[in-house]
Amino acid sequence: MYVVQFSPVFDIQNVEVEGGELVPGIDFDSLEGKNILFFKLDIDLTKYPKVATYKVEKDYPNRSLEIEIGSKERFTIWCVGKEANECFWIDEDGLAFSNAPN
Repeated sequence: MYVVQFSPVFDIQNVEVEGGELVPGIDFDSLEGKNILFFKLDIDLTKYPKVATYKVEKDYPNRSLEIEIGSKERFTIWCVGKEANECFWIDEDGLAFSNAPN
């Protein structure tokens, strides 16, 4: 049990991230050195409104992670105000998730 939990044999050696710019503030480099057997990435989607999905694939023999973060699709633009000077991107569910051009 000691080898599994505390030995560097199961330490993550490499992390590849696609879409990491959608979750500013998460330091993916800090994941290296954590135990790959017990690793679970929890992203609070309410803190990152542009993120629709995320997926983590573990490569046990190479002790690496592949993280893919998917953005919400822009469905339409909604503008508010008398001169429609404030516009937002709306996703397919009707949620505003980002500023949009006028």
